[in-house]
Amino acid sequence: GLTYGKPLAGRSFSTTTVSGSYLQEYTGNTFISGTVEENYRLRGIHSFIARVTPSYIRFSDVENLGYEAFAAINSRPSARFRYSLYASTGSTIDYGALVPASFSNGGLNITLRPTKRINISSTNSLNVFQQQDADSSFAFNTYNRFIYQISRDWGLRLVHQSTIYNEGSPKHNGSILFTWLTTPGTEAYLGSTWNFEEEQLSSIAFFAKFTKLFRL
Repeated sequence: GLTYGKPLAGRSFSTTTVSGSYLQEYTGNTFISGTVEENYRLRGIHSFIARVTPSYIRFSDVENLGYEAFAAINSRPSARFRYSLYASTGSTIDYGALVPASFSNGGLNITLRPTKRINISSTNSLNVFQQQDADSSFAFNTYNRFIYQISRDWGLRLVHQSTIYNEGSPKHNGSILFTWLTTPGTEAYLGSTWNFEEEQLSSIAFFAKFTKLFRL
């Protein structure tokens, strides 16, 4: 691959990359692709990536002229807030059914620190897949976490995760955890985890742990 970098005004920088690959297996399966990528870093705190990858795939006598287009933004406007956003789309082969297929993916990640004691993060993604001449299927996943440092020794963590499909019931799970930590090795944990499936609570568990470090 070839890469060309160029400094811009205001602590900014741009990078252009051109690359390609060729792979042929002894079975005759062939994978050829080329990539053009543009990467901008703005003022040291924002970045933007755009990438296009045309491809040729020959797998088990199935041929496909495919591609992938990808774009992403990463930013940290302040010490208390950062986010990233990405999206991609393209066409390929469904290697299980051996038919052409298309896909689209997207995601959003956010981290908030409103105070030094509170940290909130959320990771979300959507994946869509469609075989040729078939209905599309999708899966959406969200993972959220809340951390609160109550005091120097005491902390609280809440976690929630859900997965939603176009067919079937969604799945949810979560946990709550209280922590007590004076020094590494002398600590205690008290918490619970649960799962929610088929529109009902499928499992719940409680746990406690204590460790004490002795120095001789």
